[in-house]
Amino acid sequence: ALLDAAIPTVSLGDSLVADPGGVAAFRAAGYRLICWTTDLPAPWAERLARARALELRVYVVVIDRPRRRAYAVDPDGAVIACTFDGYHLAGFTFDPRKASATLVAPQTDVAEGLDRIAALAAREKATT
Repeated sequence: ALLDAAIPTVSLGDSLVADPGGVAAFRAAGYRLICWTTDLPAPWAERLARARALELRVYVVVIDRPRRRAYAVDPDGAVIACTFDGYHLAGFTFDPRKASATLVAPQTDVAEGLDRIAALAAREKATT
């Protein structure tokens, strides 16, 4: 709650992070930091964290219970901090500009894409 007061943060589990649309709704709602506690087997947790961070331009902090480690992934999909072996503390700098830069390629803007999906879903709901 303290972190969420400073940076829009949500804590999620495996089912929402594994769902391609699960994290997207939080990104569209303004969240820029996802804290994910996972029990997924290696190497899927790291791959999925890097994919979600990159595709949605968010930071993802992963608490990887099976491997007793934690790590952070930036909006470029890079692991920027992690714990390992006897090191149980890690830190990183949250750069809001990186999470706000939603243009990932020419004519490919994450925020615009999420807005279009929301509009299509609302239109479909209105017609059914």
